[in-house]
Amino acid sequence: MSNHGSFFDVDFVRELQAFDNEKLILEHLKKRIDELLFSKPNELMQHLYRLDVPEHKIEEFQATSNTMVLSKAIWDRQKLKLKNWTEKIK
Repeated sequence: MSNHGSFFDVDFVRELQAFDNEKLILEHLKKRIDELLFSKPNELMQHLYRLDVPEHKIEEFQATSNTMVLSKAIWDRQKLKLKNWTEKIK
């Protein structure tokens, strides 16, 4: 994957939109998290904060080192934001 300036920059969002199932999205997110964890862990933590990932999910990740925990937490949070946003515009 290319080096992204932002976790959810335009190119990254386009890549996610190309997937048609949640499993592939989660795998794609996991890959990006793994990249950031290895190369820029502080940046990863900043993204998690900006994406409003629940603290207990970050703690679960820290206890298990399972990046899929973060992938699922990010994806669930984004789905919730989208649901809330669409309800507001109805």
